[in-house]
Amino acid sequence: MEHNPTQSRLPGNAIAIVAALIALLSATPRVSAGETSIEAAPMSRSGYVNEVLLIQVRVVNPTQASMPDAPASDAFHMEYSGAPPAVSQTHSIGFNRVESHEVAYTYTYELTPLQAGRIRVGAFTWKDGGRTYQSQPFVITVRDPGESDTLLYARVTASQEKVYVGQQLHLLLEVWVKKYSQPRMGDLDANSMFGRIDLGASTFGAFSEAARSLPRYREDTAPPDEKNGANKSSGNDKDYYVFIWETTDTPRTPGAFDFGAITLACNYPVRLRQSVFFRVEDIQTPRRLRATARLPEVRVLPTPLAGRPDNYNGAVGHFSIEARATPASVPVGDPITLTIYLRSDDAVLEGLSAPKLSAIANLTRDFEVADESLAGEVRGNTKIFSQTIRPLREDIREIPAIPFSYFDPETARYETSWSDPMPLQIRPAERVAVPMDHDAGATPQSLAPLVETTEGLQANHADIDAMLRNQRVTIGVGAYALLGAMPTIYLVGAIATHRSKRKNENAGARRRSRALREARGRLDAAAASQSPRELLGALFGYIADCCDASDSAMTRNEAIDLATREGASAESIARLDQLLQTLEAAQYAGADGIHLRQACSDARELLTRIDSEVQS
Repeated sequence: MEHNPTQSRLPGNAIAIVAALIALLSATPRVSAGETSIEAAPMSRSGYVNEVLLIQVRVVNPTQASMPDAPASDAFHMEYSGAPPAVSQTHSIGFNRVESHEVAYTYTYELTPLQAGRIRVGAFTWKDGGRTYQSQPFVITVRDPGESDTLLYARVTASQEKVYVGQQLHLLLEVWVKKYSQPRMGDLDANSMFGRIDLGASTFGAFSEAARSLPRYREDTAPPDEKNGANKSSGNDKDYYVFIWETTDTPRTPGAFDFGAITLACNYPVRLRQSVFFRVEDIQTPRRLRATARLPEVRVLPTPLAGRPDNYNGAVGHFSIEARATPASVPVGDPITLTIYLRSDDAVLEGLSAPKLSAIANLTRDFEVADESLAGEVRGNTKIFSQTIRPLREDIREIPAIPFSYFDPETARYETSWSDPMPLQIRPAERVAVPMDHDAGATPQSLAPLVETTEGLQANHADIDAMLRNQRVTIGVGAYALLGAMPTIYLVGAIATHRSKRKNENAGARRRSRALREARGRLDAAAASQSPRELLGALFGYIADCCDASDSAMTRNEAIDLATREGASAESIARLDQLLQTLEAAQYAGADGIHLRQACSDARELLTRIDSEVQS
């Protein structure tokens, strides 16, 4: 039978399809950028009044990174969290060999509901490339926590309701945090509950300096009632820890005293678990509490003009003055050191000025007094000033009493304290007689008359031949060698100076290069001593070395900002922040509740990771 070749061939349309597929698979991939868009979603769609909900806003494929505008409403307060946006990139290739590239920036906002009910959150608005984009609105359900469910409360008390400008004001900040209790775990201790206060997200106003130190604490049955100041509960169970900071302030302007913004933030637990290393960890996202401190009304009054002495320098409180003079016996015109001691148990001494000595007529009449401002030195409840004065005459017998005027806030009157007069013995000024001869007993001799001569220099020289002899100096081989070596010596010195200058300029780079090595040594020491303070010092020291900054009094907030600017990843920053919070809490009440050796190991691994990120 004859074979027909057309029966083994593919149909024409099948051949075309195969050819198209081959061309498609062999073609160069085409890149397609994703669409530009904005999305907004809450991390939780329910919450409580005055508790923070986190809102994540995702901006996709922007032409330039810019922050969206948040919606506004009377039902809530919205503000940006301050954290840098999280950046993500995706790259994919479709079946048709078209590549898709997407870049997204995720911004985190904090929404604080101000009322209960269903609250509608409007669209976030974002402008890019001449166009305006909006996210979809969403609804959250807000519940009222109720009077019996107060978890966080703060108040400030003042020592006086009325103070004068320049008067010392004592302030007390108290923060009530309800103890968290969970079956099989019991109550969290004070250390753990203090660690739940987010110091970085809190604002302390007039207590900013005091909040750098750990507070003292006590236990209490309940916070004070906002209406009548009585306790909400009459029971004896102490269900709250009260953390207390104290400070003093000196008002400088009359009117209502400005306490500044004082708001406490707390990540209150919802459900916890204990890890194999005895760490307490959150299983559910904690409630983000916010409490604005209740503030007292304090009026600042100006000191009155009526009765104000001419030498008044702004001192408010109760003062005594003492003066001492050394030496007590001097010739006329010699210096005397006058030391003044101002003492007070209820006044701020740091900014206190010295008595104006040049304005005391009884003093300037007999003594030369410099018209200058004295800095002074504070020692306990005393401020010490020193100034030099000089007696003008021989008949002076004492330094007169020195006055110091101040305003007494209890009597609302000006008072003046006086030092005691200081006796002196002033001698005549000493005169020096210059003898005509080295022999002190020689009698004065008259000078010989001047004689004019025309012999020039020869008249002043006894040996004329020696004077006229050739005095030319000859330069030997050694001198020539020294002169020839001078350029070389100069060049070597210039090179050494240049290297020293470069070495000084590169001190920051050298400090950064050895930051990780020195931090590891300090971590080993912290693990051996089981000291949270040393472990914190190792972490702060590493960040300071990397950024060529000072680690003196570095706070967790400052450390996080420096690490972020150096280029550490968002994940590393989050881990560092959590570790610093844990160690600050451990430092407050000992190392109970954390495993310091494991914390040192975690810190070593985390610093190694951050070092690789910031060095790349």
